[in-house]
Amino acid sequence: VSGKILTDDSVMTPKIQAAGGAGLGLVDDSGTLGQGIHIEDGGQVGIGTTSPTHPLTVEGDISASGTVFADRFQSKTGGATIDFNDDVDVDGNITASGNISSSGDIQLENTKGIQIRTAGGTLGDILTLDSDDDVIIGNGSFDKIKFVTDSADPAVLIDGSGNVGLV
Repeated sequence: VSGKILTDDSVMTPKIQAAGGAGLGLVDDSGTLGQGIHIEDGGQVGIGTTSPTHPLTVEGDISASGTVFADRFQSKTGGATIDFNDDVDVDGNITASGNISSSGDIQLENTKGIQIRTAGGTLGDILTLDSDDDVIIGNGSFDKIKFVTDSADPAVLIDGSGNVGLV
């Protein structure tokens, strides 16, 4: 077909329908399948692929000039990491079931801290910078603060009363 496809909307809702079970393909001027959009009979859409495995499967890069909304990100290959190559701003919490690592600085705003949950379930600051730019270790809810060197035994111990012991 060269030109327009016209439908008689007095008969039914205008549509383009593929015959058979191979889905519907919209290809570029090369006519090569997989170089355009493919719609499976079940409704899954592939861009750059004729075998979409999800409601929308894109083979190649995706570019968005607006916000991308998602409930979850998962590595396509099942790998352990997803790389972000620019700043990522998070409004809310980051929850990790594994380690969080950084090859650069981890920065916190003044008066914000690093928290840890005690064995009893209490969440408390372990490291904070107060409004006078003083570093605070602990928050009064911990039994002791231990400074450990290369052995498992503490080299310095500060108990809840403020007593300091050199071991």
